[in-house]
Parts: sequence; C-alpha cells; structure tokens
Amino acid sequence: MTENEAREAVYAALVAVWLPAPTVSLMFDNEVYKGGATEWALANVHHTGGGQHSLGVAPDRIYRRWGLLTVHLNVALDKGTKRMDALARLVVAGLEGKVVGDVWFQDSAYREGGGGDGYRSGTVSLPFSYDEVK
Repeated sequence: MTENEAREAVYAALVAVWLPAPTVSLMFDNEVYKGGATEWALANVHHTGGGQHSLGVAPDRIYRRWGLLTVHLNVALDKGTKRMDALARLVVAGLEGKVVGDVWFQDSAYREGGGGDGYRSGTVSLPFSYDEVK
C-alpha cells in the first residue's frame, strides 16, 4: 500500500462512518469552507513516519508506515457541546481500534476547542498504520 492508497482508504473509511450525519458538510485536505452550512468538518491525513519492519530483499520487504487522521469539527454555537460530542463520537466509535482494509486505526484523542465566528470547534485525531511491501 502506498501513501496515496492509504490516504484514499482512510478517507473512504471516514465517509462510511460519516453517513449518519448527512447534513454535515465533510471536506478533505485543503478544501476551503465556502459558507452556508451550520455544521462542517475538515479531514486531513498526514503521514508521520515509518521504517523497515522485516528483513529480506526486494520485492518482499515490509515497511510499516504511520499516519494521523485529523477531523476538525465545527458546529453552530447555539448547538452547544452536545452536538459536537455526538459528531466526535461518530468518528471515534466508527474508526478507533478498527482495521479497514489494510489500514489499522489506533486510539483516538478528542479535544474540545473554543467558540468563534459563530462556530464551536473540536478535533478528533486518530493515528493509523499500514504496511508497504517493496
């Protein structure tokens, strides 16, 4: 699995768990929020490292790669933390500790943010790993 294949697999897994929240606009990477939605989220994947995981010669060497999925959540201020928590739980419950294809999601972290510009923010972070064989 390459970096791009892993990114696509992570985003596909997020979309699958996001289906119960169809009214929340979900964007990826560096898409710019265009306004209009009362709830929106921005998902990013960052590859954070890796190393050789097995001995051997090409094409049978395994390299373990690590990354981080970050989902920035934004809800209208008048929805309170209850709605923010519900969206965060959707992501955590759907991905934490799960294996989706060749991607392994580890423990998550949810951080509540502050309010501003009419929105309350929060962030869910999920480390993941996958193997690249080459």
